[in-house]
Amino acid sequence: RTVVGQRPVAVQAAANWSPGKIDLSFFGQIQFPDDIVAHVHSSFESPFKTEMEVIGSEGRLLIKRPFKPETVETIEVMTPTETYLVTVEGPALYQGEVDDVRESARSGRAPLVTLDDSLDNVDTLTALLKAARTGNTVELP
Repeated sequence: RTVVGQRPVAVQAAANWSPGKIDLSFFGQIQFPDDIVAHVHSSFESPFKTEMEVIGSEGRLLIKRPFKPETVETIEVMTPTETYLVTVEGPALYQGEVDDVRESARSGRAPLVTLDDSLDNVDTLTALLKAARTGNTVELP
């Protein structure tokens, strides 16, 4: 959702469930307006892999540690003509979120991740779980 900047319109998903109904492997497809599609995969069954790949019509980005980054990370950018690294710097894990919420509370401005964004994320995750459990496409409002 953050990369696309839009709410999804529908999701499809499948999972390999444990006897206790935990999704050991999960495969999801998120459909957005304008024929944009995102694929999501997570698994306790496959080797440790926590990278994010964003593929578009002009190239792709590979982010090796999107969920637990260090304060300095590199993003690999691949285009039809070249591949290069971009170094990005940021605060320690979660510190940016804490700083943003504190500053928004003090200044009265909206936080970078709004309540509506958070609720939309919950709606999307809930729809993905429902799609995996039922095997049906789930449309979002």
